[in-house]
Amino acid sequence: MAYISRVSFFFSILTYFCFPMFSNFSASCAVSNINTLPSSHSSSLSLAETTLYPTQTATPTMVVEYLHTALINVMKNAHLLGWQGRYKKLQEILRQVYDFPGMARIAAGSHWKAFTETQKVNMIEAFGRLSIATYASRFDDYRGERFETIVVEELPQPYPSVIVRTRLIKKDSSGVELSYRLKAVNGIWKIVDVFYRGTISELANQRAQYLTVLNQLGYERLLQRLDEKVKKLAVGGGGQEDSNDAP
Repeated sequence: MAYISRVSFFFSILTYFCFPMFSNFSASCAVSNINTLPSSHSSSLSLAETTLYPTQTATPTMVVEYLHTALINVMKNAHLLGWQGRYKKLQEILRQVYDFPGMARIAAGSHWKAFTETQKVNMIEAFGRLSIATYASRFDDYRGERFETIVVEELPQPYPSVIVRTRLIKKDSSGVELSYRLKAVNGIWKIVDVFYRGTISELANQRAQYLTVLNQLGYERLLQRLDEKVKKLAVGGGGQEDSNDAP
């Protein structure tokens, strides 16, 4: 079974691929509604406006809608940009809205403490590159999709964070719920996890894959697998899961 060779579950469902469900990793969080938005509330910023990301003043909803607006704009210009152009457009945006350092640390589990500072930096960079490369590969066309923000919910202590629930709607009006978990990192709201249909944790999926490779093959092999996947995506070979591409 391929582990790191699996294309990220969350990015896959955004373009309607069906991958195996990871039912062991679900999130059932007690939440309290703190900000309900109309279901018709959708992203409408221009591409120029997406370059003006309001860091310190951005609310969780603003962060998610900033991401969604950028994705739609990249999709609309996907063929003109090509893979490299999409990667270049998306890398700054994704590094702004995602907490890649925190996510990489969680994905590495207890191994993180044993990493040197250089290894940690390399791990974060590899994690980010694969995330950006997957976005650049998946968002390669526009077929009338749009995003809607549904509601913002506050998660309870002792780990204060919020969930921004959204819906990706296709041209035929069918949709799928995508929930983003955000927490404040140095005073700025960052995405730290994404849930498919509100329950399937992308970060838990990644953690399971990373730990399998780290436990069995070690740090160097993990980074090698991540870099191989990026190269495969760059040449258009990462669109589907390769069950024979085991680490």
